Amino acid sequence: MRRYYWAAKTVTQLNTILLQNIEAQLFPQDSRPQPINPRFNEVGVHCELIEGHDNPMHAVVRVTSERNLRPTQITTQPLDEIDEMDLFVLESAQGQPMDRIINGELVEAQTVMSSTHQYPDKTMSEMLRRARDANWPVYQWCYKENLFTPENPDGWLTQKQVDRKRVEIPLHMWETEYDLQEPSFEGRAIDTVAVDRCF
Repeated sequence: MRRYYWAAKTVTQLNTILLQNIEAQLFPQDSRPQPINPRFNEVGVHCELIEGHDNPMHAVVRVTSERNLRPTQITTQPLDEIDEMDLFVLESAQGQPMDRIINGELVEAQTVMSSTHQYPDKTMSEMLRRARDANWPVYQWCYKENLFTPENPDGWLTQKQVDRKRVEIPLHMWETEYDLQEPSFEGRAIDTVAVDRCF
């Protein structure tokens, strides 16, 4: 399942790069280089790194400050495996999507966060708490929904793959990442929830 998420993440990143380059072609901006510092120029929405005069390298980013590089404006922000992200990284990405008019139609900004809930005190737990407070929709799905069975002939996952994966990974990982059980503090020296209750 983890390989699937890495593949999905790679496809999303490549799709973002492709869409940004298409946007740059459809909506050209001023392409005169604007110096950022001795090594970088801003060229439209690109940051150009020059390693000598004959070997320019390009990255599709927009410079918003000396310390912060952001992609061109987006309407949808997919955030995958958020339980592996530091909260401050997720928060910096949340404000990026903006409403846009595309082909005369309003496309509203969206942020989609997905992850297995692996840790009881990290980013996914915090975002689930915020979702409850803000009344955001929360959806859950399970590998069983994609299991190929006579009742689900469109499923892509075979029982053989499930059985193999079940013996490859530890039981606690299977229960939290695949069977969607709550993450636990089992195996930790300090239970942070219990410590918080004491104070």
